[in-house]
Amino acid sequence: MTEEDLNKYNVPRLQIKCTNVSGDYKETEWSYDLVYKHFTNEIVYINMGSTKIEKNKAGISLNEDGTLDLPIRNGVHIKHDAITLNLLAFAICGDIIEKIDLVKFKKKFPDKY
Repeated sequence: MTEEDLNKYNVPRLQIKCTNVSGDYKETEWSYDLVYKHFTNEIVYINMGSTKIEKNKAGISLNEDGTLDLPIRNGVHIKHDAITLNLLAFAICGDIIEKIDLVKFKKKFPDKY
């Protein structure tokens, strides 16, 4: 799946996308966006926030389960907002595009959801 595929089949959506600033993923910038198709058929990205991360290790950061390691603040925001707004949420970094698991997030906060 590509971001172009997401734009064909998964709009509106929330997404958090990693930009490799340093070339080796030691410095990244994550952009959190609302993505939708305007009535003129243009895909519109509305920025909801961004996070810059600097780390000592090169490469894309993955969690133990193999999913992308999202920035803490915007990672929580996208999950909460996707549940509240009933939208799909995706994380994008390099060639990796993954649907964000909201069920797992809901289980962490059973009193909220």
